[in-house]
Amino acid sequence: MNQEEKITSLYFNNLGHKNLVPFPLGKNEPPDFSLNKIGIEVRRLNDDYLYKKNRNNNLDIILYNFTKNMVNEIRDKVIHKSLILTAKYRYSIRKEKLKKGKGEIYKKSLNSLLSIINSYDVFENELEISDEIRLKISIQKSNEPRIICGYPRNIDGAKFMMPTLIHSIEHIIKEKNRKIEHLESDFKENWLVLVDHLNLHFLEKDEEMYIENYNFNKMIFNKIIILT
Repeated sequence: MNQEEKITSLYFNNLGHKNLVPFPLGKNEPPDFSLNKIGIEVRRLNDDYLYKKNRNNNLDIILYNFTKNMVNEIRDKVIHKSLILTAKYRYSIRKEKLKKGKGEIYKKSLNSLLSIINSYDVFENELEISDEIRLKISIQKSNEPRIICGYPRNIDGAKFMMPTLIHSIEHIIKEKNRKIEHLESDFKENWLVLVDHLNLHFLEKDEEMYIENYNFNKMIFNKIIILT
C-alpha cells in the first residue's frame, strides 16, 4: 500500500470497520478497497492539478510555497516548540516578490520569523511585513515539535483556495471516473477518499461548507471523503 492507502485503511479501522478489503479485484485493478459491497478509490488531494499545472503562475500556490520555503529554512531552529505559519496578503502583491531568496519581502519575513522564534516560547499575533503581506504566527511550547504551514488568507476577506481546490477535486473526479465507470454494476456504491496534504483542517467553517455543498459535474461517486 502507498501512504494514502495506509491512511485510508487506518481511518476506516478506527471507525470500527474491520472488514475492509484491499484491492478486491486485484493489485493493479480498481477499486483500492471494498467495504460491504462499496468500492472505494483513494487519491492524494492537491497532487497533479494543483502542483504540476499551476505552480509557477498560481498566486495561491506561490503564497503557500512562500511560507513553506521559510519553514524549511528555520526548521532546525524550532526546538521544544510548535509553529503554525500563515501568510495574509492582498491581491495587489506581485508574484516575483515572493520567490525564495529574492526581494525584501522574503528576507524581511524570514528575519522577522527568526526573531520571534528566538525570543518567544509562546506567541500568537500577526506581523505586518508590508502593506501587501502579513505573517500570522502561532508558537506554543511542545515536547513534540511540529511545524505547519496554514492556508494563506486574503487580508480583505476573499477566499484563498476555493477555486483552485475545486478545480483540483474536479480534475481527480474526472480521472477516477474513467477508472471505475465499468465497475458501477459490481458495487452498490462507489466512494472517493481524498487524502489532503495542504492542511485542510485550517479552513474556515464557511469554506468547509462551500466545498461540502459544491455540485461537482459528472461525478460517478456517491460520496467523497476528505481526510486531513
